[in-house]
Amino acid sequence: MSLSKLGKTEEEDLFEEVSTSKKRDKKKETNVSTEANTDVSTNTGIDETDLAALFKAKIGPPPKPEKKQQISAYLEPKVHKAFTKYKGNGEKGQKSELVNNLLKIYFGIED
Repeated sequence: MSLSKLGKTEEEDLFEEVSTSKKRDKKKETNVSTEANTDVSTNTGIDETDLAALFKAKIGPPPKPEKKQQISAYLEPKVHKAFTKYKGNGEKGQKSELVNNLLKIYFGIED
């Protein structure tokens, strides 16, 4: 049936029927229970004393490991020449390791 052949009232009736059916589709019913189960042990399997200890514990990200700090220092020319010649075992970070170890010995710091 074409809309042009329908009378004005029939077009209005058809439009109203289509729009109300769309509204019904949008209004899907949802059943929500208002009763809550407050028994912690049944909901989670956790004993209430364990739960209390969990809330008292500090919650947050784990602590980050301490990062090494970069410094700058002025070396005497002879010390600088010897330091730049030092290669260690050829791996990266050998000069930093040398300085750290020497300073630990000087300041009496143990690992």
